[in-house]
Amino acid sequence: MWLQQFKIALAQQNSDSISKLLDEIPTFKSTSQMKEAQYLLAQALELISQFKDETAQTLSQIKQNRDYFASMNTSKSSKLDVST
Repeated sequence: MWLQQFKIALAQQNSDSISKLLDEIPTFKSTSQMKEAQYLLAQALELISQFKDETAQTLSQIKQNRDYFASMNTSKSSKLDVST
């Protein structure tokens, strides 16, 4: 049951379901189930790593856009200010 649910969560790329299922890992009755779980966990690690990379890339783009708009709003004077 857990293996099937984990496969579905991976196929749907649902990180919330994956996280919930990781909190509920059962004791497996056979070595084949353990090997399958090990393989699925490796796939989940790869998927979450991909999400992390995509999030970092998106965050970087947002920061660049924020900085660009902040620079556009800065009042730039072409006059020399010599007051002290």
